[in-house]
Amino acid sequence: MTGEALAAAVRIGRSLCETAYWDEERRHCNWMGRADREGPTPGSLAPGTAALEPDVYRGSAGVALFLAELFAVTGDAELLRTAAGAVRRSIRVFLTRPLERARPLSYFLGHLGAACVAQRVLELAPEAADLEAAIDPLLAEVERSLSEPHPLDLLGGNGGAIPALLRLARTPGRQDCAALAERCGRELCAAADRDGTYARWPPERAAGPETAMAAASLPLTGLSHGASGMALALAELSAWTGDASYLEIANEAFAYEDTFFNPAANNWRDVRDAVGVGSFQTAWCHGAPGIGLARLRAMELDPSLRDAHAATARIAAGTAVKALAVWLAAPRYDATLCHGIAGLSEIVLTAGHLLGDGSYLAAAAEAAGELIRRYGPAGDWPSGMPSGGPSPALMLGTAGIGYHFLRIHDPGRVPPVLVVGR
Repeated sequence: MTGEALAAAVRIGRSLCETAYWDEERRHCNWMGRADREGPTPGSLAPGTAALEPDVYRGSAGVALFLAELFAVTGDAELLRTAAGAVRRSIRVFLTRPLERARPLSYFLGHLGAACVAQRVLELAPEAADLEAAIDPLLAEVERSLSEPHPLDLLGGNGGAIPALLRLARTPGRQDCAALAERCGRELCAAADRDGTYARWPPERAAGPETAMAAASLPLTGLSHGASGMALALAELSAWTGDASYLEIANEAFAYEDTFFNPAANNWRDVRDAVGVGSFQTAWCHGAPGIGLARLRAMELDPSLRDAHAATARIAAGTAVKALAVWLAAPRYDATLCHGIAGLSEIVLTAGHLLGDGSYLAAAAEAAGELIRRYGPAGDWPSGMPSGGPSPALMLGTAGIGYHFLRIHDPGRVPPVLVVGR
């Protein structure tokens, strides 16, 4: 299966290289993809096509990350050249254009993610010295944004920034990123509502007042916007600094989240009003799979609670395996990382390795193999776009599907993308 997965990743990577749009100097490149906009009636969508955004989640930086990691496995120089062109484009857009939706502090949606991808490409291509000079201005915007209103969650704010900054801090000459991570951690701790047993964050503070999550009546659960993402960030910071106060709040946040666990569903209740309070989700972003991913990483970071986190992760992984079976039984289902089959398979793969459970590894390989059999020959990978149209992006499109196939091929060599700290 690993050879089949690598071959599928290579096909996706080569297709991305072939479909990239380059500038006249062939230094910057980008892609076109489905762009859903508000339709003529409330709640309707008007599908369209647009250039990708510059970020990791939905844009050129995310495609660059996949191509760079594929180069690291295959040595194909065209992959690295295209990765460098894509991240250069992301940097240029972030530093020269006003972006209404950009969140500099965010790994997935902002300048910080582009800085991390640029650093990775630079590690693989030392001759791309211009990327080194561009990282500092990106990080300056990250630091500046801490003084402005910003979310605290994993997707848009401190929860995702802390592990990303700590990863950068391991790079020679980037040790000052650790101080930024600690600043993010102190703010996260100060914003927590604590009662001696539980820690939680108000929805509007966690996810940002402009999001639908801000209207939730209860502090959120889950990895992307809720307790798991912020707890995990504090656990990462505690492991880095040795400061147990961060871990104390992290464990209080996990405890808060566990008050919403339903044994009958083997899942944690999604408290967002928009989806119906009492519902249960099964994706990286919301529900048991993402929560399990957080506990798998917490298991590595906190030896004192390793067994407890492992037991919780097993429950979540079992729920993810069942969801995989349901989704694969559908004639056509979202295959991507954020809320699709590749994301579930990635979480099950991680559980298999960290828990030493061959049944999880087999389930992940089977899911990836089924995706390849169904969609590989035509390259018609189902995207995560609401209208279902094609996207080359990392979290909602083919780059992320290819990234998961790389992980299936060699999970020890290819770093995980859904949890940044590992």
